[in-house]
Amino acid sequence: MQYFKTIFLSFTLLVIISCKSQEAQIVINKLKSDLPVKVLVSKQYKDSTLITLMIPQEIEIHNMFKTDINLTRVSLSQSGADIANFRIGLLQVFKNNELQTTIDKTKFSIGQKIQFKLYASYFSFVTDAEKERILREGKFVKYLFKDKRKVFDLNTLSNTPEFLLKKVKDVNKGFIHLTFYSSKSRKYFSENIPIKF
Repeated sequence: MQYFKTIFLSFTLLVIISCKSQEAQIVINKLKSDLPVKVLVSKQYKDSTLITLMIPQEIEIHNMFKTDINLTRVSLSQSGADIANFRIGLLQVFKNNELQTTIDKTKFSIGQKIQFKLYASYFSFVTDAEKERILREGKFVKYLFKDKRKVFDLNTLSNTPEFLLKKVKDVNKGFIHLTFYSSKSRKYFSENIPIKF
């Protein structure tokens, strides 16, 4: 009986150490962003306007594996699964002062740290009065698409009007879903970072 107890305790300890080792192999830190909240003004309806509310998110990824890894995909996931719900919103990469809907495959050497600037974008509606406030307080940045939809920069997240942030329900904020590939193990794995604002 004592023999089996020893085997069980040894196995349990091995599992715990293994789990902790796995958890420590990649570290992802959320950073405070100084990027402005963006608003894309889209289709006008009778008494409301469709907008895309873009919330800045910045993260730092530290590769602590003893091998190179590749970041192959970044997406906005509502549940944490590898499924994007484009009816709610999407995740965009902010690079070279431009928004990009896809991320370039990024290689991490052993011990390397890389920071990423992202925008979590959500679709919502604003009243005519709310739209006027956006136009009044925002800074026009550029036109997008053939129908020339206007993009406005607002303040940083901490200074953005609360009525806009409340347009996104907590249940719809979702996760930054990151997909990695290890060439050594030839396996994909993923990490989820909750989006909070």
